[in-house]
Amino acid sequence: MPSATSVRVILDTNVLVAGLLWRGPPHVLLELARRGTLHLISSSALLTELVKVIQRPKFDASRSRISSIRTGSASICARRSALALSHLER
Repeated sequence: MPSATSVRVILDTNVLVAGLLWRGPPHVLLELARRGTLHLISSSALLTELVKVIQRPKFDASRSRISSIRTGSASICARRSALALSHLER
């Protein structure tokens, strides 16, 4: 649940991938979300696109890192997406 001071953000798939795999501004956004400063909003379509993108051959070298990120993040994303969607439906 977002706090009264958190900002709700929808991140493009490219920003998510960059934030998960490299340092820089996209990574900073994900760190802010982990701390609760930002509240990530997503959808099943965006999460499906994320899975498809990280399965591309150009990410093969990062496969083990992506797998650990995906395993740890999947339940978090699913919970946050469900919460976010419930708020949008109100």
